[in-house]
Amino acid sequence: MDRRRSLALAGALIVGTFFVAALGSQAVYGFWTHLDSAEMETLQLGAVRGPALPEESEPPRALPLGSGPAGTIEMVSYTTRFEEAGADRARAHNVHLATQRLSGVTIAGGEVLSFNTRVGRRTHDAGYRMAPVISGGEIVDGMGGGTCQVASTLYAAALLSGLEVVEHRPHSRPSTYIAMGLDATVVWPKVDLKIRNPFPFPITVGAVAERGELRVTLWGAERPRQVDLHQLIVGTSGYGERVLEDPELAPGTRRVSQRGARGARIQRTIRITERGRTTEVVDEVRYRATHRIIRVGQSV
Repeated sequence: MDRRRSLALAGALIVGTFFVAALGSQAVYGFWTHLDSAEMETLQLGAVRGPALPEESEPPRALPLGSGPAGTIEMVSYTTRFEEAGADRARAHNVHLATQRLSGVTIAGGEVLSFNTRVGRRTHDAGYRMAPVISGGEIVDGMGGGTCQVASTLYAAALLSGLEVVEHRPHSRPSTYIAMGLDATVVWPKVDLKIRNPFPFPITVGAVAERGELRVTLWGAERPRQVDLHQLIVGTSGYGERVLEDPELAPGTRRVSQRGARGARIQRTIRITERGRTTEVVDEVRYRATHRIIRVGQSV
């Protein structure tokens, strides 16, 4: 679509449109852009591809893909993808581990699920490995990198099933494994994802990671709410450049250690229909622009 056909909404430039709708139990989504391919690559690339259980807890019970507790139906299912080979092996290990620890938890009616409490600390003793994480808008190695993808996939499923999000924080920059506005960052113990079950029946979380796909399915007695999520990119901001001297590089050498990422403002419209009545909530998610980082050899 020609960029010149971009429309003005409330004085802001709409540079893209993204929608998610829960059709039956399946999450259907799409993205239309008014940016050219190079600009969209700049906006999206550079992000991550993209917490042991409490000591007194029982080990989690994993649910096989495609099945839930007796007497339940699939309320919604959401899938994200991740790489498993080469440099991504440690991150994939963390995704598998956090998925196993999330799967099987049941949220009783009126109760709140804490991702951090369920999945636990991300430590070496708990089985996690060092892998890329987002810290201060930059990609660095951190313990348990990849856990946020599990939290993000749970968040998207919860949002589209009509559960109440009690606590949630997006990343400081977009993630490549999920659409902007649907990611969730978790950091033990201060940054958590908390979800409340507003229904009078329990909801069971089934999570499976295999062959590069992570799927979170929510199971319950019925599907009381129809949720439609419509998202607009209402603004973008350019990124700057930082040049850092690196003593490990030969003099005169330049190396891009991190791609720049544009900042973005995402306007979300969430429509929830229950018993013939529709309510609408409009909010905004912001991502800061992230510098392009260039490392250079020290001058002699």
